[in-house]
Order: sequence, then C-alpha cells, then structure tokens
Amino acid sequence: MRLLEFLQSRKDEARRIFGERELKIIEKQLKGLILTQSEKNRLSRDIRKKFAFINVVGTYKNEFGLKHGFNVKQFIENVIETSFTKEFI
Repeated sequence: MRLLEFLQSRKDEARRIFGERELKIIEKQLKGLILTQSEKNRLSRDIRKKFAFINVVGTYKNEFGLKHGFNVKQFIENVIETSFTKEFI
C-alpha cells in the first residue's frame, strides 16, 4: 500500500510518467480489484515496462543531477583515486 499512498500523494509528479488512466489501473491492481482485459493488456504492455525501466535507471540515481561535465569530473576523480592507490602500494 505504500506505493499507492506515494502515487496518490504525488499525483502531479506521477502524472508526468504515467497517464491518468494508467494511474487508475495501478490503483485497481494494488487494491486487488478485477481488471478488464484491456486494462490487463495495458498493464503488461505499458505500465510494467515503465516500472521495470524506473527500477533499472534507479541504479544511476547519483547521476540524476545532470550536471555540466559530470562524466569528465568522474573520470578525473577515478584517475586521482587510482594514482593515490598506486603510490601507496
């Protein structure tokens, strides 16, 4: 029920990813209500794929800031870390 409460409390943000109808289908699914065949199709075709993508992209959450030159800064940090570890070994 935490997911349902979260989606309801942040409806505007959830609406940016899921359509209105998709949010209603998610709510019905989480409450255990019977879905129509078209709702089941939409659940498997669209909604579950979006959740799967969100799950995978969550592993990159430290990069979500989309800061300018992030990859370059990460590369520099890695080089510095490697050079320090080689000096002490």
